[in-house]
Amino acid sequence: MNSNFRLLKTQLLADFPSGSSIIFYKGQFYIIGDDATCILVLDRSYQKVDSVQLFEYPDKRIPKAHKTDFEGATILTIDGIEYILIVGSAATELRKRICLIPLLNNKLGVKAQTTLFFETQVFINRIQDQGIKEINIEGVCTIGNELLLGNRGNRTNPTNHIIITSQNFWEHQEDAKLKILSLIIPGTDLQNIVGLSELCYIAASDLLLITLTSENTTNAYDDGVIGDSYIGLIENVSEQLKDTTLTINRMVNLSQIDSRFKNEKIEGICVEFISSSDILIHLITDNDTGESRLFTLKCLS
Repeated sequence: MNSNFRLLKTQLLADFPSGSSIIFYKGQFYIIGDDATCILVLDRSYQKVDSVQLFEYPDKRIPKAHKTDFEGATILTIDGIEYILIVGSAATELRKRICLIPLLNNKLGVKAQTTLFFETQVFINRIQDQGIKEINIEGVCTIGNELLLGNRGNRTNPTNHIIITSQNFWEHQEDAKLKILSLIIPGTDLQNIVGLSELCYIAASDLLLITLTSENTTNAYDDGVIGDSYIGLIENVSEQLKDTTLTINRMVNLSQIDSRFKNEKIEGICVEFISSSDILIHLITDNDTGESRLFTLKCLS
């Protein structure tokens, strides 16, 4: 099952904490950390080319009680302008926020007047009213004109959910589209122990990639002992989104591909390119101690 995946390289980011999402855009990687003060910009060789300040804080890590907890990021287009959308986990009041940054001339437009923050309390309340008791938004991607948010389960509330809404939901939170699907994971042993950590959509093949990790925690706030990490693949996902559940077709245990994945909590995934023969995938991990690690993975079609 895992034979067509191969690890090409890995690199430690000792000075960038808590990697939670990774985006590839026009030759560069944008790295988000859930307690980092900035966005890290890397070239294709994982060398730093820039950083983008989001928060003013004297240390490189914002304390857990005060962080916005940015966990998912994607690129979307609004009125002809491309933006990076960064989504807070919404697990606490401070984390019910999103950040929207325009990509101008192939770079992030980070002047005060262009970087926008929005509160999402009203929309999060609607999600809770529809039955998700514990909110922990960890993943985000776009499919067509819709935005998908991934809500992570834990040992107490083991079901992971996919939330479908409009791409600009924060502008009309009271009546924005809202549909919630339960994520079905193959294998009863995994269904109750792995939590969703990021989403990545490949439009050319209508394939949704979902990263999931096993972590010994009973709630959306506390970290726990890290186990294995997985990539789930959902084929023909556009059709599946019409249903009330979303079923992963295939699970890939990354630790079985390479031992260097063991005890690494995969938090983010992006695709650099896709061809008729392979897909080049990049992953970012968070080790909960103030470092991040990058992985380059090839998937042979």
